[in-house]
Amino acid sequence: MKHIFVGILAGALLSLVFLQGENGSELVPVFHSSLSELKEYRDEEAKPSNAEFLLSSADHTSIVDEKGYVRKTIPVNDGAFEFSALGSFYAKYSTTGRDVELFGIDGQRYWKISSNRKPFLSANGRLIFLLASDHSSIRIIDQNSTPGVQEFIKGRLCTVIAFSSKEDFGACGFADGSYYFVNEKGEVLYSGFTPTGTVVKGIAISSNGLYGSIHFGNSENDFLSVIQLVKGKARNFSLSNVHSVKTSIMVSEKGDTLFFDMNSIIALNSSGKLKFKLDVPEKRPGFSALSVYKGLYTLSYTGSNGAGRFLLFTENGNVFYSAEFPEESFLDSKIVNDFIFLRGSESLSVYSFLRAER
Repeated sequence: MKHIFVGILAGALLSLVFLQGENGSELVPVFHSSLSELKEYRDEEAKPSNAEFLLSSADHTSIVDEKGYVRKTIPVNDGAFEFSALGSFYAKYSTTGRDVELFGIDGQRYWKISSNRKPFLSANGRLIFLLASDHSSIRIIDQNSTPGVQEFIKGRLCTVIAFSSKEDFGACGFADGSYYFVNEKGEVLYSGFTPTGTVVKGIAISSNGLYGSIHFGNSENDFLSVIQLVKGKARNFSLSNVHSVKTSIMVSEKGDTLFFDMNSIIALNSSGKLKFKLDVPEKRPGFSALSVYKGLYTLSYTGSNGAGRFLLFTENGNVFYSAEFPEESFLDSKIVNDFIFLRGSESLSVYSFLRAER
């Protein structure tokens, strides 16, 4: 795809540019700043946001909107915190304590319970997993601390917990090959074991609760399994690489699974068949971020050469924009309502994706 480079802002993390695709879609820079210089609204200035991004650091977590303004800051220097992906709730706990507390983003405390488990929150905070310290079991409760329909899930060494990007579906997997998909009531939608009980390395569930994906394997071979949760149908796909650490996996509401396979993006349809394979520069083992909004995907990661990389592509595998940032060894990204947040180790940039009129 051809692009028109209209302007560059020197020194910016992402060299803020205006990009126009052949189909008339545009990627427009909205904001860029160092993290230390982010500004807050005055009370009379704040208006409803179109998109928000959770920005975490060692001593606080902030909610930043599409204009780059901080809407809320939660100090985290007293205890440990877990936030819901959409920023509505957060849980406070201590790694050595006996209590877990749930707060609304406005600071209102909803409850405090006696528990030495680590909390994990779904997108809207309606589903909460409490993981035992030995990773042998998960207790399921809701935002009112009411136990789920199935209150406990047990297995040998929980290896992964994941939630849908919207709504409140959850999933978890264990080293013994067992896995579970649940809804916000704690009802198990589907469960099973990987072939020969191989380790569950990654898991994902769609925001409508209809599809699930599992990354599993051992030290010799890795596989994906695409599951139609209502029908109980699953199909396995063999991967080219073996992963020793977590990598990005997600499944859309259409049932398309996307998986970051070291040096390529693997896309499978709802039947588990290959939709496309997109070759990308090889990643360094470690953090990567994959997100989707209305058929548009973002991927960020650290390349094998230590440089941050960002990719913007469509559900058909067509690349709209790809770039390397040698000065950034860490790069996080998320697309929300056609606003793209790109967070480096010391800076934040926001783009707006303008879709072509049809």
